[in-house]
Amino acid sequence: MESSNIDYVIVTATVPEQEVLLEATGGLEPTVLGRRKVVFGQIFGRRVAIAETGIGAVNTAQALTAFLETQRVSQVLQVGIGGAFPTSGLVVGDLAIASEEIQGDFGVVSETGWSGGETIGIPLIQEDPPLFNRIRLDPALTESAATAGNTVADRERRQSKVGAFLTVQNVTGTDQRAAEFNARFGALCENMEGAAAAHVCRLYQIPFCEVRGISNIVEKRDLSRWDIPAATRIAQSAALELIQQS
Repeated sequence: MESSNIDYVIVTATVPEQEVLLEATGGLEPTVLGRRKVVFGQIFGRRVAIAETGIGAVNTAQALTAFLETQRVSQVLQVGIGGAFPTSGLVVGDLAIASEEIQGDFGVVSETGWSGGETIGIPLIQEDPPLFNRIRLDPALTESAATAGNTVADRERRQSKVGAFLTVQNVTGTDQRAAEFNARFGALCENMEGAAAAHVCRLYQIPFCEVRGISNIVEKRDLSRWDIPAATRIAQSAALELIQQS
């Protein structure tokens, strides 16, 4: 399997975010690539590799880079959970599809406040135009993911929305910080890995999309209001629907 072209590399930060996918995968071939656990197999006749990257941007970038350096890959799908900003209209258990990823930790903090990577003047990715904080995801793959998301949301009586995702390395746990991020970026949801995966895929010119179930609202931190199992289930259901429809 490892020498064959992989239709979908599915990256998740944690094991619970891939358990439903593994149950749907046939011909399981577990291995280790780049010191990360990877399972090769097939879903709906498509060759897939499901990788557990670990939490956060650095783990994600390392794991995905190791994979793309050694395998032939058609596209990459990030599956996981995220916190929805209150203005998104999403609630716990809903679904979000990324149209772009925002690197929220890249910029300058001065006495006048925060400003983005343009203030530094050195882009994250040197293109024309150069990319600083925002990375647009593959439009065709995003559209396919949105169609799959709508199918799952209708079936589950949930919402599915497409929009910008914000990647940061701290879980936002205050109403004030949530309001600041919402005003600054206008994102649907917050996560800790997506921008890293989008960045690496952009460098390797591999189509990338991202699907997240909403585990919580970005507000004053209260774990009693979170539902991680519901979020992981709907995100993986959307991923399976995307693969089936492709």
